[in-house]
Amino acid sequence: MKKLIICAAIIVAAIGTLSAQETKSREVEVFTRVERNITPDEILISITINEQDNKGKVSLQKQEEAMIKTLKGIGIDVEEALKVNDIASSLKTYILKKDDIFLSKEYTLKVKTAAQAVNAITSLNNIAIADVEISQIKVSDQLENQIKKELLAEASVACKENAKSMVEAVGSTLGNVVYMHSSISQNYAGARYQVKSSNGVMLMDSSGGYQQVPQLEIQEVPVSVSVTCRFEIK
Repeated sequence: MKKLIICAAIIVAAIGTLSAQETKSREVEVFTRVERNITPDEILISITINEQDNKGKVSLQKQEEAMIKTLKGIGIDVEEALKVNDIASSLKTYILKKDDIFLSKEYTLKVKTAAQAVNAITSLNNIAIADVEISQIKVSDQLENQIKKELLAEASVACKENAKSMVEAVGSTLGNVVYMHSSISQNYAGARYQVKSSNGVMLMDSSGGYQQVPQLEIQEVPVSVSVTCRFEIK
């Protein structure tokens, strides 16, 4: 994760207001913005199993059992990570001929990293479950709250340090904070991923051999916190 702290330009502007406020309320106001790029930690994968894909030779139940066994085999907590989509809309029937009825069922699998996503998709493809794709990439609530708390603390400390430097530069002493305001900006909608050709990455397939797999790169998304603080001047 990369971070950026913007304060130098703001300090220059704040120095200009110092003299004007000093004669009135003896206060100084400082603005600081802190930015960090974070990697989304929730990857949602859409999975559809369909009896029609194998012309009814393998039942929906058998495919589901094979899918669960495969996902457990690569270390995924199926009870936590795998969810059946709304049963009313996901369990579908396909009638191709008079006596041919095929069932289909949809799932959502949640993983945390690009490596887990590639492993899951490739492993499912190896057991003939091909209708698998990434449906969404996002930042989890837990990571979002953690980053926001860290940035708020970082920006607040920077505000105080900058105000202290400014006030001491003109021979005064910084007092208590009398006003604080913060705002948060993020662009999670801009989360993107890119699939690249394999670069020597190997994964064991269902036959016990090894195959090259693509690499999945998830782009970082920016999160910024702006804090305005007003301090007394002693």
